[in-house]
Amino acid sequence: MTEDTTVNKAIGNLKLLGVLDEHTAGITRPILHTLYSIAWEQGTKYYGQSNSKPIAHYDINNNKLGEFPNQLIAAKAVHYTDRAILRALKTGKKTRAGHYWKYITSPQTEDK
Repeated sequence: MTEDTTVNKAIGNLKLLGVLDEHTAGITRPILHTLYSIAWEQGTKYYGQSNSKPIAHYDINNNKLGEFPNQLIAAKAVHYTDRAILRALKTGKKTRAGHYWKYITSPQTEDK
């Protein structure tokens, strides 16, 4: 769905609910476009990362404990939640068990 379609549907729904009339719809349209752009930017920043990226698992001494094709498989293998691993990947902080996770950028080189 395009930005214009999304904004038009939102305005149409708000009109049906009686929240907007023609005058307020004109004022609201640029605000909705801005909100859409911000949401799109944030969505691609945080959720555009695919679960299929390979990741590596490290202990607190930076010893590699394993490699996994994605965070879901890693979560099942080490009995973590995939959200805990994703949080550790994004923040660079360790999990509660004291382990670190990093994306593998290529077969030979890892993201530090």
